[in-house]
Amino acid sequence: MVPARLTQLVVCPICHAKLRINEDFTKLRCIQCGKRYRITDGIPVLLPGAAEETLNFPAGLSDL
Repeated sequence: MVPARLTQLVVCPICHAKLRINEDFTKLRCIQCGKRYRITDGIPVLLPGAAEETLNFPAGLSDL
């Protein structure tokens, strides 16, 4: 599990905006560009090449 404090410290490696964690603690989603980053064994994989594309919905309107 990723500590909530960690999401306050890390940012999107592509656009440098804040990241939000999904409800089951498996992904982080950028609130600006919408890219998603998986969490593996409690460690966020914040590599630009590992980002998953998403549609650019405003935060809270799309599934993380």
